[in-house]
This record gives sequence, C-alpha cells and structure tokens, in this order.
Amino acid sequence: ATDASPRVARAVRVQDGEPGVTLGIVPRVDPADRRLTIAELTPDPELLAVVTGHLNARKVAGCPVRLAAVRFRGVSVVVNLEASPGSDAEEIERRVAYSLYAYLNPLIGGSATGPRTGWAFGRPLNQGELYSIVHAVDGVESVRILRVYELDLRTGERAAKPAGRQISLAPDELIASGEHIVRVARREP
Repeated sequence: ATDASPRVARAVRVQDGEPGVTLGIVPRVDPADRRLTIAELTPDPELLAVVTGHLNARKVAGCPVRLAAVRFRGVSVVVNLEASPGSDAEEIERRVAYSLYAYLNPLIGGSATGPRTGWAFGRPLNQGELYSIVHAVDGVESVRILRVYELDLRTGERAAKPAGRQISLAPDELIASGEHIVRVARREP
C-alpha cells in the first residue's frame, strides 16, 4: 500500500474477521510536526482509489482487499508546570505544547529523541513518559499537574475524567493529539 503512492504515509492490516485483507491507510501530511486534524489523517477517495488499483493489480486472484481510514485514539494533555526564574513563560508554554504535539503524533511521534516514523500501531500511551517530554524542555523546573484525557477527534470533546496512567490501543489503532493545555507559572527567585 505504501508503494502505491507517495501520498500514503503508513498502512496497517486490520484484523476484522472478514475474508481477504483489510488495510488501514494514513495519508502523508506535510508538515507533520503540529496538531493534525482528523480530516488530514483521513485518506480521500482519490488516494483510496489509487491504492486499490495498485493492490488489485498485485493481489492473489479471488482475495478481496478492502481499504479504510486508520482508527485513531485522540488524547489531550493538561499540564501545569513551574518554570525557572527569569524564564519566558510564554515561550516555554509554546515549546512544551509543540513537544507534546510532535511526540503524540501518528506520523512522526513516539520517540523522545525527535521525529521518527510515527507512533507504533497498538503501542499504549503511558502517562509517565509524558513527564520526560515536558521536563526535556529548557526552562521547565517541575511539573505540578499532568493529566491525560481521551477525546473525540471529530468534535474535540474531552472525556470528563482523566484516562489514568495508561491508554491501551488495539493493534490497528494510533495515538493522535487533540488540543493540549499548558499553563506555566514562574518560580520567583
């Protein structure tokens, strides 16, 4: 599927119990190091037609191939942190939000060391790993509160209660960021 078009960023086999093969497709988005919308992460009919034609020309006769959008688990992080004395609170807020959007990204995220090939399909999100992402931003002294919420990526509606320490994903699901809320207080010397 990824050979069918440079517009295909990622693909995964979906275990749906149907005969043949079902593939979830994620389109390429450029630039990807930001909050991505569900519309951007959903393949358009033209891309699905190109991939279908490519796969139909190469499949075993009689094997049905179905394509679909990948399922995403939307997450929103709420962080209250304390910044170093004399630091620029607005800049730290911007950099922490950027770090969260890049890390919790289905196309480039999943690595604390910088952009990679994207969040691994089915990989759970542990709340503890987000502390290291926030602490890695220069000027962050401490994290007072860090909560992770699941949310509906289509509506932006956040769950009423935090998700807890871990969000488990199905083998064909990916993490995607909703809106993150970062509040910075500066410690006075």
